[in-house]
Amino acid sequence: MARVMHETDRALRGLTGYAYEIKCVFCGVFFRSSRIDASFCSSTCRSRFSRQPAKRQARLDRARVAVLELLDHDETEALQEIAQLIADRLRTL
Repeated sequence: MARVMHETDRALRGLTGYAYEIKCVFCGVFFRSSRIDASFCSSTCRSRFSRQPAKRQARLDRARVAVLELLDHDETEALQEIAQLIADRLRTL
């Protein structure tokens, strides 16, 4: 079944075929698309966006292991310094 294009769509698209100016969800760059539901400027941004949760979880896991190792070795000074850094940062958010 062929898609029927409205006259306004044809006028907006002109010769390029792109009617919509969209901001990429991942990198924030504006790009032109023929689809209104486009979210990413490239396949690279789409794949990087989809990998973000796994990378974030890996960073949290590494931090958790590092803190647990400090606790196991009774490194109270280092832990207090980390706690102070975290508290300072949370105050600025």
